[in-house]
Amino acid sequence: MSKLKVTHDTPELLREAGTNNWIPSRVVIGESLHDGVYCCLTNEQHWKLIIDFGITDSASHRLLLTMIVEIDEGWHINAEFDRMNGPIGEHRENLANIAKLAGKLCPMLAREPLLWHFEQEPPGLNVDAFLKGLKHIHIIAGKLSKDAEYLRRVRVSEGPSHKSPERIYIWEPALRLWKELGHPLGYSENGPIMRILRVLHEGLRLAPPRPGAVRQAINDRKGRARAVKPATPG
Repeated sequence: MSKLKVTHDTPELLREAGTNNWIPSRVVIGESLHDGVYCCLTNEQHWKLIIDFGITDSASHRLLLTMIVEIDEGWHINAEFDRMNGPIGEHRENLANIAKLAGKLCPMLAREPLLWHFEQEPPGLNVDAFLKGLKHIHIIAGKLSKDAEYLRRVRVSEGPSHKSPERIYIWEPALRLWKELGHPLGYSENGPIMRILRVLHEGLRLAPPRPGAVRQAINDRKGRARAVKPATPG
């Protein structure tokens, strides 16, 4: 990776002075802003973002730091929950099956005359507590399977199914900041937005962003209709 060119420009940005403590400081472009890695970014990657976002003052730099934290936490926490939870449609179906099976099992166990033996056979079982827990599973699993909004809250995070985790947790926070800083949204393969996203992917140790997907994300944000493939003649 090529090094940033150090110049004698001295914008007032923020420099780390202890954990989560950033103070305004006159800095030379390329000099150290923090010890080691900040969230997912090296000092060099941090400076690349500053340059491509056009950050020249401490207030804008604080917005950038907030975005970096949001992306780092979003990718390592929320996206991980999304991966573990799987698609919400499949999750609802599985919960519905759990509720159905628990509902069938409760009365079957209640009618079983040898339940006392389950308590005596090692390692032993508290049948009353088990039946109570099974009824609770039946109720809660059924409620989660029917109430999508409740399920989304319990799942912690849930992105729209047509959006990739990279778009939700990396690109969209970056595009939000880009607009907040007053820059016009626009796509070019080697333009500042693509350079920013490549740096963020690199910091998170991900494959580079796909240009076509980034272009679509920008078009969606600008309210442009998605392209529709023409029907193949029959």
